[in-house]
Amino acid sequence: MTGFGLLDLGHGYFAAAEPVILDLREAIESRRPAAERRVPRVAEGHFVIDVRAPATR
Repeated sequence: MTGFGLLDLGHGYFAAAEPVILDLREAIESRRPAAERRVPRVAEGHFVIDVRAPATR
């Protein structure tokens, strides 16, 4: 894909993706499997990282 820069995604994308970015960092730095990291959780036999915005009241 040409003509598209990562920074074109904007701040909102990176704010929403923060848990994914943090997990990637931990995975690279610690070399631990997903089951031993803080962010991913087990759901129906696979690992999930929740990036949805918290519910507002």
